[in-house]
Formats: sequence, C-alpha cells, structure tokens
Amino acid sequence: MSDNSENDQNNRDVCQNMTITNDDETKVDNRLSGWLFLRARFSKKWKKRWFLLDKTRLRYGTSDTKLFGKISLNGARIREADKDGKEFLFCLEPKSGHRVYYIQSEDEVSRTKWMEAICFAKFSSHRSNDDDDNDDRLSLCSIS
Repeated sequence: MSDNSENDQNNRDVCQNMTITNDDETKVDNRLSGWLFLRARFSKKWKKRWFLLDKTRLRYGTSDTKLFGKISLNGARIREADKDGKEFLFCLEPKSGHRVYYIQSEDEVSRTKWMEAICFAKFSSHRSNDDDDNDDRLSLCSIS
C-alpha cells in the first residue's frame, strides 16, 4: 500500500505543490532558453535540443533558429521523472495525452529552474488580463 501512495506522489503535477506570491508576478512573462536532452519518441535515444519557453508553449529544435517542435503547456502536467537511469529528469504530459516528453537538464538547479518556469507559464495561461479574482489561482504554481 505504501508503494501505491509513493507512486501517486511521484505522478502528481509539481505545480500543484507550488505557490505564487505577488512578488513572483514579474516572473510569469519571462522567457527561458537553453540546451536540454529530449528522449526521442520512437528510437528512445536522448537527443540534445535547444528549448525555448515562450509564453504558454515550450518549443524545441536543433538550434535557436531551427525550432521544429512545440509542446502546449495549457493543462499539461509536469513532474520529476525516473527513466533510463538518467539524473535530473522531468516529464511533461500535455493535456492531449498523445505523448509524454522526457527531458533531462544538466543539474538539479537547472531542472528546478525549468520546472518553475514551466509552472509559471502554466499559471499565466490560467490568468486573464483583467481578472481581479487571480487569488483563487495562485496555488497553481511555484516550487517550494
């Protein structure tokens, strides 16, 4: 029974355990880019890809000028992952559920930075420009 509860904890979206304060509002519109490794869908090989987090989508490609893939973050789940014995992994599960993206960063600091930025992007996708009721949604994001 403890194995199931441990698996349930590992499968939870990390953004559910986060909190955004008013001081964090400026981070919501930030862009983030850099090299990460992406596990290929069919070959299962790890490929170095340039990632760009822009608003509510994560784009990736072979360089900053050749971005061919995109992952919608609206409704996506993000969590730490354990795959192929790799360290510093996280995974993204888009709302569509057609694919799980396994992504590896270079270290724990980088993984945390990317996961936080993605959660902030998810938060911004839930915000409306003139909505004064944002306080209900503040629990959607921020790694503690």
